[in-house]
Order: sequence, then C-alpha cells, then structure tokens
Amino acid sequence: MRALFLVAALAPAVARGNAALWFDPDLGCGRVEVYAQTGQLADLPGCSGTLPPRAPEMEQALRDAKRDLLAAEANVTSGNIALAMPLLDAVERRIARTPPGNPELPDRWSRARPLYERAVADLRARARLASRFGKLSTAYRAAVDAAAVMTARERDGGAADALAKARDCVAEFAEARAGGVDLSVEAELVPGRRRPLAEALDECDRAQRAAEPLARAEDAALAARRAEVRKPLRGDRLRIFDAHPRELPAVAGVRRATARAIGSAPAWRYARDIFYFRGNKLLRAETR
Repeated sequence: MRALFLVAALAPAVARGNAALWFDPDLGCGRVEVYAQTGQLADLPGCSGTLPPRAPEMEQALRDAKRDLLAAEANVTSGNIALAMPLLDAVERRIARTPPGNPELPDRWSRARPLYERAVADLRARARLASRFGKLSTAYRAAVDAAAVMTARERDGGAADALAKARDCVAEFAEARAGGVDLSVEAELVPGRRRPLAEALDECDRAQRAAEPLARAEDAALAARRAEVRKPLRGDRLRIFDAHPRELPAVAGVRRATARAIGSAPAWRYARDIFYFRGNKLLRAETR
C-alpha cells in the first residue's frame, strides 16, 4: 500500500515535468504567448528539434509542420517561391487532420492549429508579394523622393514629375492587389521601415493629390511660356519645337533664357539631343 501511495504521489510531478518538455527552447519549442508577441515562426507552439522516443503523435505532427514552415519561410525570403509552395501545401495537409492528442496538454491542438493556419496564409501572402516586391519598392521610393522635392523644382517640372511617379506608384499597388497581394502584409519598401503595404499606398495617393494642383499650375505656366517662345519661330526650329510639346529647349550657358534668346540661339538641347541652327534652318543634329 505504501508503494502504491508513493507512485500516486509522484505521478503529478512526472506529468508536470513531461509537460514542461514541450516548451523547452533547447528543443526548438515555442509558446503561444511568445508567438503572439514576436510573430516569429520559431516561437510557434510545437518543437522543431529532436523529440523524445514515443512522443505523442500530436507533437510529431507539430514538429513536422513547424519544420516545413521554417523551411518555407527560408525559401520565400531567398526568393525560391517554387520550393516554398509544396512545403506550405504539406503543412496545410498536416493541420487539416487532428491527430491523437497530448494528454498532458489537452488544449494543445486547439490553440496551435489557428496559429499555423494564419502562418501559412501569411507566408503565401509574402510569396505573392515577393515576385512584385522590387517593382513596388522602386515605384514607392521614386514617388516619395519626387514628392519631397517637387516644390523646389517648379521650373524644372517638379510637380509634373512627382505626379507621374505618384500615379505609377498607385497603379503598381493596384496591380499587385489584383494579383492577390494582401496589402495588410508588412514589408520594408525602404530599408529599416517595416509597415503595412496599405500605408505605403496611402502615402503615394497623398503625394498624387498634393501634386495634381501644382502640376496643373505648371502646365498652364509652361503653355504660356511655350506660346511666347513659339510665336517668332519658323521652319526647322518650329518643327523641332513642336516635336517636344512638354519641354522648352535648353540654351547653353543660360538657365532661363528669354523668348528672343531661345529663338535665335545657335544650338538647342533636349536631354541628349542637340540641334544646331543657322537662323531657322537646321544645320545638323547629334546625340550625346
């Protein structure tokens, strides 16, 4: 009787010790509470390390699912999307079936399964984003940079440039969303600044709305200036001028030449193209 009493008295302690095993970080085990704070897959409930012999089938299922999730995340991060997809499919198959439970942790599966489902969904969203991330980042950064300097570049068409880049950014996000990218996913479009993609889209949209009235004013000013410059032009000069409807020709050594100076300048530059004139007649053109 005394022996039976000792066994009964020790049984709860053994159970408590075994339960603690499934939260051992040295075995790659995580906790629901920790995962809720970090969002790191390594902190998901379940152990990615070597399990003890005769571990409950539920712990084996969580181990396999966690290992596959970690491998899928590594592939998504490195851009190997084709390798990540089968791993995520395998995780979904594992968590779709409830295995025999862990008697020491009766709520283990009910707490873990929703987290694994969410992790799979997040990784699929990141995978869809990965193929578009470069374009989104480039469009966003171009829009933000142009918006920041548009008022300082009014004479150089700063607002028009900012408007075009903001529109490109909004369109890129719209295309990504139509392609299945979840804009609630957080990403670093700019290094060191991680936030939901929807916030970046909002910033591009604000940049577009801010640039629109300035761009309209620029267009009106440019149209008036072009009309002034165009009036005395004839022949080849007029033809070349009309072939560049959004620009005024640059004259060497002069930032803002008068209409008379532009109309009589021996050379005009449009970007890399240079046109040489005698009067209104084109002598030659070259690209540098």
